[in-house]
Amino acid sequence: MSEIKVIVKSVMLNNMFDKLVIEFEKPIQGIKRVDDKETGEITYEKGDVTKITLSRPAVVAQLINNSDEFTDVYSDHSDDNPFTTKHWRLLLVGSVLVLDRQFIEAGKEFPDDEEGRVADHDCYSTQVKGLNLGSRAQNAYNEFMKF
Repeated sequence: MSEIKVIVKSVMLNNMFDKLVIEFEKPIQGIKRVDDKETGEITYEKGDVTKITLSRPAVVAQLINNSDEFTDVYSDHSDDNPFTTKHWRLLLVGSVLVLDRQFIEAGKEFPDDEEGRVADHDCYSTQVKGLNLGSRAQNAYNEFMKF
């Protein structure tokens, strides 16, 4: 695994697929999807990317394990008071995420996957290992903790 620190530029919540699309201020090594318009073939290649898509439930679990600030804010929400895109943006935009990324070749098993899933194309396994709040998020967190 390779640990990297990235500054978050934007966050979008895809409710249909329960995913977070996180954009960074600077590119990182990733996998790009390439659509051949003539043949319709889809391939993937290594390259610099500025966005990655992660499972929202996985990010929540990883942040609960690695960020007291996130846990404080997230635990105040419920089905009646959901954690929305607005909340994700407030906490993450301008903040630093600490990520562990591991390259997985097509046909290889994902690490620590109890179901034994195999990558159908080259990809990266990404774990969120930490969150360092940016100034806007820190100010919002300080206000939240006053209550």
